[in-house]
Amino acid sequence: MSQNYLTSAEVEHLIDVSKGSFTQEQVRPFCGFCRRCTRLSLTRRRRRRRRSRSRRQILLLYKRFRTLDKGKRGYLQSSDLTGSIPELSINPLNKRVAYFYDGINFKEFVRILAPYSPKASPSDKIKALFAVWDVNGDARVCKEDVAMVLREACGTNMMEAEVARVVARVFEACEKKIGRRIGVEGMSVVEFESVMGGTDIGLGVDFSAF
Repeated sequence: MSQNYLTSAEVEHLIDVSKGSFTQEQVRPFCGFCRRCTRLSLTRRRRRRRRSRSRRQILLLYKRFRTLDKGKRGYLQSSDLTGSIPELSINPLNKRVAYFYDGINFKEFVRILAPYSPKASPSDKIKALFAVWDVNGDARVCKEDVAMVLREACGTNMMEAEVARVVARVFEACEKKIGRRIGVEGMSVVEFESVMGGTDIGLGVDFSAF
């Protein structure tokens, strides 16, 4: 998708890729005369407006993607994002988060950003956060994963002994929630969801700024 525009079919496909974060359901036809159909008419207009906003978001994301793609390669590098997205710049995990954007095309860009949408489900947001902490990509979050993220986020501001204490406290709290001792294998995504369930994750991007 290196062209200057997106076709209607491409936009619809990308809305589907976002897993509901940028989508609204289609509305069945109706006659528009009786009271029931009048209500349906209002519902349809609302849903069409929401669908239109979803399409607009995709097109704005594409415009932002092309702006970030400074080399006009059709894909991003993590360096393209450094200092370009405010939410990422002030995030202490910015290097770790930027890693996910390295070498991605626009379809992958939409998929990765979808959990940051206000419309994304809590489960999708938690899974996105899980991926950030799963440093070695083995579908588990272990103590070493957490320690590595802390070292990257805090640098020399946190001594190794303090890193170890924080990791120990975090996993003690997690063990209480899931009701078992967490070994060297770490937590699965299901257990991570159990730990994070009901927590305001604060995973979001101001899409109006795009």
